Amino acid sequence: MADSSGKLVLFAVDGSSQCEKAFDIYLKTIHQKGHTVGLLHVHDITNVIVRIPLGADLPAEAIEKIIQESWDKVDDIIDKFRKKCDQHGVKYLVFLEQSGKPGEAICKVAKEKNAVLIVVGSRGLGTIRRTLLGSVSTYIVHHADIAVTVIPMPN
Repeated sequence: MADSSGKLVLFAVDGSSQCEKAFDIYLKTIHQKGHTVGLLHVHDITNVIVRIPLGADLPAEAIEKIIQESWDKVDDIIDKFRKKCDQHGVKYLVFLEQSGKPGEAICKVAKEKNAVLIVVGSRGLGTIRRTLLGSVSTYIVHHADIAVTVIPMPN
């Protein structure tokens, strides 16, 4: 590949072990010196709020605590991937999006930040589950304006 300096590769991160394994594979096989990795986490705060029981008589402080704990988990996720980048001498940026639709958010950030590649891990859903539940990676492959690499989990 020609000069790769300044190119942004967007890697969607979550708290799953599959994502961590996919990131390790990316670092070993795809990453090029000079690329910057954009660590993108899409945090759906509405998902957190929906888990609060309807009609629950919770004080505002309890709700705030639940929301803060969800953001603490996001910090833990990002820190894990920051450390991996630091250990491998990889330049990185961090992007956080609040959205109910991760696929849309990933495509949007890739476009806004002029990424040259989107990398995601595959959760390894079976055909029926993927058809019923949808798939973030499937959405991205069909809607992104740039190249997409989906890293499947090894057997």
